[in-house]
Amino acid sequence: MSYHHHDRNPGGRHRRRHDRSPFRQSGNGDSYSESDSESYSGSGSDSGSRSPSPHSKRSHQKGAGSDLLKIGSKIKFGKKLKALGSELEDKLNLNKLVPPELENKVRKQLNKHKLKREDSDEEEAKREQHRQRGERRRDRGHRRQFEQEQWRDRNSARRLTGPEHHIYDPDFLQNPEEELENTWVQNNMVFGPTIKYYKGQNYSDLKKECEEKGQLFTDPEFPAAEESLWFNQAIPARIEWKRPRELCDNPRLFVEGVSSNDLNQGQLGNCWFVAAVASLTLEKDLWKEVIPDYKEQEWDTEHPENYQGIFRFRFWRFGTWTEVVVDDLLPTINGQLVYNRSKDQNELWSSLLEKAYAKLAGCYEALQGGNTLDALVDFTGGVAEPIALDKGGYREDEEKKEKLFKVMHKAAERGSLLTCSIRVTSRDEMEASTESGLVKGHAYSVTAVKKVKVGESGMLSGILGNQEKIYMIRMRNPWGQKEWRGPWSDDSPEWQQVSSSEKEKLGLVKEDDGEFWMCFDDWITHFTDAGICRLINTSLLSIHKTWVESRVFSRWRSAPGDPTHNRAGGCMNNRDTYLQNPQFTFDVVPKKSTQKTKKVLFDVDKDEDTVLISLSQPDTRQTRKETGGKQGNLTMGFAVYRVELNRKYRLHTMKEKVADSIYINTRSNFVRTELRRGRYVVIPTTFDKNEEGDMMLRIFTDTDNNCKELHKDQPTASCFSGILGYPQAVTSVHLHSATGLSKKQGTFSLKKTDTYAVIKSGSKSAKTRVIEDSSSPEYDEEAIFYRKDPRNPIKIQIWKKDLIRDDLLGEATMMCEVNNSTKQHVVQLQDKDGGGDVHGSISVSVTSHDDLTAI
Repeated sequence: MSYHHHDRNPGGRHRRRHDRSPFRQSGNGDSYSESDSESYSGSGSDSGSRSPSPHSKRSHQKGAGSDLLKIGSKIKFGKKLKALGSELEDKLNLNKLVPPELENKVRKQLNKHKLKREDSDEEEAKREQHRQRGERRRDRGHRRQFEQEQWRDRNSARRLTGPEHHIYDPDFLQNPEEELENTWVQNNMVFGPTIKYYKGQNYSDLKKECEEKGQLFTDPEFPAAEESLWFNQAIPARIEWKRPRELCDNPRLFVEGVSSNDLNQGQLGNCWFVAAVASLTLEKDLWKEVIPDYKEQEWDTEHPENYQGIFRFRFWRFGTWTEVVVDDLLPTINGQLVYNRSKDQNELWSSLLEKAYAKLAGCYEALQGGNTLDALVDFTGGVAEPIALDKGGYREDEEKKEKLFKVMHKAAERGSLLTCSIRVTSRDEMEASTESGLVKGHAYSVTAVKKVKVGESGMLSGILGNQEKIYMIRMRNPWGQKEWRGPWSDDSPEWQQVSSSEKEKLGLVKEDDGEFWMCFDDWITHFTDAGICRLINTSLLSIHKTWVESRVFSRWRSAPGDPTHNRAGGCMNNRDTYLQNPQFTFDVVPKKSTQKTKKVLFDVDKDEDTVLISLSQPDTRQTRKETGGKQGNLTMGFAVYRVELNRKYRLHTMKEKVADSIYINTRSNFVRTELRRGRYVVIPTTFDKNEEGDMMLRIFTDTDNNCKELHKDQPTASCFSGILGYPQAVTSVHLHSATGLSKKQGTFSLKKTDTYAVIKSGSKSAKTRVIEDSSSPEYDEEAIFYRKDPRNPIKIQIWKKDLIRDDLLGEATMMCEVNNSTKQHVVQLQDKDGGGDVHGSISVSVTSHDDLTAI
């Protein structure tokens, strides 16, 4: 605490600030401020402060005491007492400052504030430690140079990527000596996501350079040459690269906004990309992020000198928004654009977007064949969820079909992007048309999912319920033609059942434009695969469900024969090396739900919650040039295991598997599952062992999940272990259940018997979830302890949860000998400290090993 002297500026800003303090005094100018530092200010005229004399300190105590009495008599305690600070009780004698009847109240408030202050100091220390680690990483060169730009629409940026943003650097993950620091970099950006400039090209700098030289931009990183077009098979025609002014009289980025009808695929087998772009056009907030500052990039007809022939686009690649710069030179044959183009020859946004994506892939031919969901993730930073329509039982099970429609309808309403296709089994089927007009092996964008009213129209019909609702879905073929010819196609008689007003709501247009409607039953029957790119809502200000995202980067690293450093153990088929894969722990802590009982609202702990898990690997499309067209995605998957409530070290034995994914050689893998409250370990693996590659794991939960990679196999010995001791045994306690618990009622207790258990070993403990209204609860929870003295007992306490104070129903004390085996016990509960038996017993299994890596 410091006492400042402000004689140099008696009427200035600092004096006015201190005058608002309830502990001001007018004597010698010494005053206490909440913002003062916790040390005596040194002398010196520059600071305007001096060390107080004993006399001035006593004067301060007197003034503070008189004002404290005023506070006690006029206001509620706790509002202005915070200004005292955490050390006031040490500096001042409360017995001399306040009357006895106020002393206890003041002391309680001081203790309360002191605890808050200590928590705040601890959080500040953690932030400072995190900042210093980040600086060390940058100084050692583990992270690439990056620049931070503020996005104009901050809310939209947060919706795209969430409040947590991370930097990925492949070099940062390849040094095994830095294993403890290479998990993830979390940075709560204030100004939006971090932007990485592809090939180091900064749009603003390049545009300014062209403006100064008075010339149009020509991109040296993606030249107007054959190397930018293909790597394997050339188009049998002469390609000419032309600028927009050579193609049309009035070039524009957009003509009357963006629409899926702006797209025509061209001479490239990238319908997957065009379908993704068509979906992107449905959400303005999304394409504004892919095409940033689109108004500034538009042609200025009044000031043509401002045009430098340079454009920029942004794509979300492996956890980072990447900005790609391109020039306006486009490949043509006989004056016509070769690849993606708009119906309006003056509109060029889709052609330039495709060129930027081709540059990111290495060349145009690298876009031949792909996954629509991958492109949607690149446009949004969302999470890809594939759906196998022919394998999920949706065609046979009406309940599953109904649930799927609700999922898709809800996703579409909340801005998620959807796609579908018909799987092919041979090359001959590729892009072959069916009798109904659909194209196999072709990506369609889903542009609407609706419930359509059919039957008699009018207000009376609506009131009487004469109108039936049919589940409908609208799609678009990227070719701009070849539509569905079955029921509910453009000219089908089924549309006569729909009123004109309902058709207007649906935006029904009878044109051969590639867009068409199907009923949901037909859609499930004819299509085999669908996909949802979920835009996970992480905004704090939302009426819809929000998620908390953890994003972790790591690497499968092979070190055969070295279990400590090998992190490429392969799938479960390789049982001897499976647990050598990277392991990540996370917690599921569902939010409280509110229940109403007899007009009283209670917050009730939920036992389960939904968890979204996505595993991704870097895009390998850029390597197709070097590999002759082969795309080397690893076949990968993951499994989730429920582990001990307090596990901090790697798994060495198998635990209960609660969820898993399929193994697939795509860029990402996804699982949605329901998990109960507790701690879990997820193990991502490649299918074959000794395969190396980078990975990104994203976990979305209701609340903070504390996801992190487990690097250590056991507690680390230090130079103080000889003095403080080091664990001699590891013990796992599995509490199965309790029976016959007491239903004793306290003064303010609930009638229900809601119980939980606390498992203790020395100063360490683990608390189970609450089991509601049961005198024989099934806990099925585990805790693990690394014990320095195995002779000390382990205690298990059973508590009854109540409104005001929880009641101890009983405890069991167990001596757990180290016998390298598992034993099951049934133990009678006793009063605290062994005061006698009480109602109830517990069933528990205990495993103890002298090998700390045995569990």
